[in-house]
Amino acid sequence: MTGQFSSSGTIVSPGSGSSVLTLTAASTVAAKAYSITVTASGGGVTQNQTITVDVPGLSLTASATVVTVSSSAKGTVKITSAALGGFSGTAAFSASGLPTGISANFSPTSIASPGNGSTTLTLTKGSGTSTGVTSIKFIGTSGSITQSVSISLTVK
Repeated sequence: MTGQFSSSGTIVSPGSGSSVLTLTAASTVAAKAYSITVTASGGGVTQNQTITVDVPGLSLTASATVVTVSSSAKGTVKITSAALGGFSGTAAFSASGLPTGISANFSPTSIASPGNGSTTLTLTKGSGTSTGVTSIKFIGTSGSITQSVSISLTVK
């Protein structure tokens, strides 16, 4: 996280005035609440003010790391979404990396604001689907925020 003060962060004598601190979080910054201390000093006096900065996001967890599907059995996995850092939005779900012939059905397809809850993903093998093991990704999206969790899919 980086910060930039307006007016170079300097307030001229007699020490009254204001400066705006703009904080920017890179996409690699973890979603959570951060405690930041802003320090002002001058004339032999130092003052500290602690502020809380929320970096919003989602955390996704899967109930299983390996799911197996076959012509006689569907695979299911529960995906749990947790709002972090003041996030408040509807989380919609999708899957990527599915082999040809595997269909994915989320129930429900989204979780209402603030984004805490779970969905059950059912994977079904269609006719002509090749057997094997592959990694698939479950994606939770809300506006510009995207989070994912991967599992291994075994097709028999």
